[in-house]
Amino acid sequence: MNTKTDIKTDTKIELLTPGSYVNYRSLRNDDLIPAFMIILRNYDKDLHDQYLMAMGQLLLDAPDQDIWDDIVMIEFCFVLQDELSKFCPDNYYFGAHTGNGSDFGVWPCDYIDYDIDYDIDNKKDVI
Repeated sequence: MNTKTDIKTDTKIELLTPGSYVNYRSLRNDDLIPAFMIILRNYDKDLHDQYLMAMGQLLLDAPDQDIWDDIVMIEFCFVLQDELSKFCPDNYYFGAHTGNGSDFGVWPCDYIDYDIDYDIDNKKDVI
C-alpha cells in the first residue's frame, strides 16, 4: 500500500505491497473493519458490497448495542484479513505484524520447510 488509509476522507489504497501498513494504533474492530473494507473495495467490489450489506444488517438488528466487540465482528475482522491476503504477493499475508500486533498490513510469511522432519527429543532436523 503506497499510502495510509484515512477512513474519514476515504483515501483509496492502490496496491497491497510488501511492508505497507494500515496503522490505527488500535485493535478496535470499529477502527480496523472500516479500514479493511476500504482496501477490499479496491480489489473486489462485489465481495465488499456483500459484506457491507451483511454488516449493515447486523448493525440495524442491534442499534442499541455495541456490536463491534461481539464475537461475530471479531470473526469478521479475521475473515477480512484472510480475504485481503488473497490479493497479496506470494509468500506475503495481510494481517498483524508479528513484532507489533497493532500494525496491520502486508508482511512476509515465515518460511517453514515442511519437507524436513524435526526430532523433538534431540532438537535437530532429520533429513
